[in-house]
Amino acid sequence: MPKGNANCRDNPRLVLGFAAFASRTSADVLLSPGSARGCIVLSRKKQSMNRAELFNEVKGWLEAERLAFVANEEDARLQLFMNLETGLSQIHLICEESPSMLQVVGALPVKVPQNKIAAAGLLLHSLNLGLRIGAFQFIQEERIVTFHLSFPIRSECDYGRQFDQAFSTALGTVDEHLQILALFCCSTDQAQAELEKLTSGDASLAANSRMPPGGLKLN
Repeated sequence: MPKGNANCRDNPRLVLGFAAFASRTSADVLLSPGSARGCIVLSRKKQSMNRAELFNEVKGWLEAERLAFVANEEDARLQLFMNLETGLSQIHLICEESPSMLQVVGALPVKVPQNKIAAAGLLLHSLNLGLRIGAFQFIQEERIVTFHLSFPIRSECDYGRQFDQAFSTALGTVDEHLQILALFCCSTDQAQAELEKLTSGDASLAANSRMPPGGLKLN
């Protein structure tokens, strides 16, 4: 086998040979063509976790954070309730594999009235335009709004830090928009006025969030 400190510029076949070897062995190939020594470095990647392994890692992280949760090992799902600044939210952590992925789903504690289902879709579209990661979704059968964040888990990085990033990002996004969505579901004149104040900075958001005056309708 050729030595790893050979000159890449003088022997391009060597580079291709090592790249092919890396593709068969799940290794990284780092090339430094400007250097005559050490131009090829092989470092074996860690194998991606399966769903059960990721579930156990997330479960252990929640326990270390002293958060109360309900675990469903068969579905690789964990459920917990978080008391946010603006209200209570139900959080689901769903573990996936191939590739390893942590799904964070936050359900808002209000239902969208039947007469506002169409307007809810427009409002969520406007909210999603302002998000860099994740998206709000409307579950029509249950008339609830959820926030969904898919976070790829990299085996070469600290798991706890990745879980914290995904969890914190989802919670922060739900907390930031919960007031707007709760006011949208409430049809009082006072709620209408407060909602217009919150959305006055965004013309499209304000247009999609206007509601006809009426009685309080939360169900």
